[in-house]
Amino acid sequence: MMLFRSLSVLTTIFFLSYIIPILANGLTQTSATTVWADDSKPASRQLHIRGFLQELNLSPTQKQQIEQIRHQYQEQINLKNQTLHSAQQKLMEMMTGTDSKEAVRYQCQQVLSLRQELEKLRFESILDTREILTPEQRQKFAEIMQSRR
Repeated sequence: MMLFRSLSVLTTIFFLSYIIPILANGLTQTSATTVWADDSKPASRQLHIRGFLQELNLSPTQKQQIEQIRHQYQEQINLKNQTLHSAQQKLMEMMTGTDSKEAVRYQCQQVLSLRQELEKLRFESILDTREILTPEQRQKFAEIMQSRR
């Protein structure tokens, strides 16, 4: 039961990490520089998420507040992403190089630590966004998530 709840929470967090930037872009456009969205995702997925958001009936004020939250976290997340990418590249180079096991383990730990820090930032932005939703919107969100499993 506890594992199911953990997976459910992680699924929600993952899904929200794609929703926030679309909310912030006014539901009508997708930014090429969106912080949390993966640009490699097909456009059909982006459209699917927009439809999901429209079901929440966000007010213009809520959209504006979500944009402010996105802006608040954007620079931190971008910097952490860049650092993570560099650390991952270094790890891959080390794996094919002649570095010691200890050095490779240390670099792997650095990558894992950066991933955790990045996820914490994303989670905090999601928590801030959650505060903007009404109880009805939160309930609707939970229902939509449940029905799409």
